[in-house]
Amino acid sequence: MITINLYNDVNVNTSITKPQLTFIENEHYFGLLGHTSVAFPESDGKISAKRYAYELDLENSEYFTTKEKDKWYYWFNRWRIQLERAIKNSKR
Repeated sequence: MITINLYNDVNVNTSITKPQLTFIENEHYFGLLGHTSVAFPESDGKISAKRYAYELDLENSEYFTTKEKDKWYYWFNRWRIQLERAIKNSKR
């Protein structure tokens, strides 16, 4: 079963960018969620540089040692490669 919630966003011009639906296998969800781009509004109204969600999580965490952070950076990089390969193969 697939549930889709549709809503209008005035910031998205659908005449330029057509909405797309991509199915991602469950095995790739770490690569997908961890590599979601995150940016924050600054006090001057500009948007901060985009960063990956997993980088911000590891950077702000007091719970990981340097060795554990290195391990998670390694794994998120592996998951990104696997996700990109799966997306590329699905377009053939």
